[in-house]
Amino acid sequence: MPGALFDLAIEYQVGIVHLSLARIYGPAFALIRAQFEAFVRGTWLRLCATPEELEKFIDSDKIEPKMWQLLLAIESHPDFSDKVLSSLHNNVWKSMNSYTHAGMLQVARRMKPRSIEPNYESAEVAEVIRASGYFALLALNQIAQMADSHEVVTKIHDLLDGTAKVLSESHKPWTSTTPCSWTRSPWLGVCAFSGAKVSPKPFQKKPASPTAEVLTV
Repeated sequence: MPGALFDLAIEYQVGIVHLSLARIYGPAFALIRAQFEAFVRGTWLRLCATPEELEKFIDSDKIEPKMWQLLLAIESHPDFSDKVLSSLHNNVWKSMNSYTHAGMLQVARRMKPRSIEPNYESAEVAEVIRASGYFALLALNQIAQMADSHEVVTKIHDLLDGTAKVLSESHKPWTSTTPCSWTRSPWLGVCAFSGAKVSPKPFQKKPASPTAEVLTV
C-alpha cells in the first residue's frame, strides 16, 4: 500500500517535468501539492499507521489525521527527526493550495498587460521542478528502504545532501506569500511573486525552454 503512494509521487514528478517542458505550467504547478501529499500519506501509512487506520483507509478511502498531524507523527521517527517536512509544510503549504485550487497565485500568473495567458517566470518553473525532484527522491528512498537496498539508499542520501535545507530556507518566487515591491499587472494590482527577493522585468520575453537549465543540473 505505501509503495503504491511512493510510486505515485514519483510519477507526479515525471508529469510535472513533462508538462513544464511542454510549457503547460498551470497543471504542473497544481500537481506539486498532490505529489507532496502522496509522499506524506505513504510515509505515514508505512511508519505510523495502526492496522486499524490502514484498514480504514482501504475500506473508506479516508485518512483522518490532518496534514500537520501526519507530519507530527512522521517526524517522531528517527529518519525524519530533522523536521524538514514540517518546515516545508509551514513555508509552502498555503502556496501549494493556491496553485491546486485555482487561487490567487495561479490566477496572477495568467495576467499580462493586455491579455490573459500563461505568464510564469523561468526561475519559479525551475524551483517547482527542483522541489518535485526532491519529493521524488524522498519517495524513492522509502521504496529502497522497503526493499532493503542499502546501496540505493546511500546513493539517494548523497543526492539529497544539502537539498532539504535549501528548499526549506530559501525564498522561492513560486511560494512566497507576503507583499512584494512590484506588480505583474498594473491594472490587477497584485504580485504573483508575493515577496520574492528578485527584481526581474515583469514582462520580459520568455526563453524558449525555461526548464532546460534545471534539467541539466
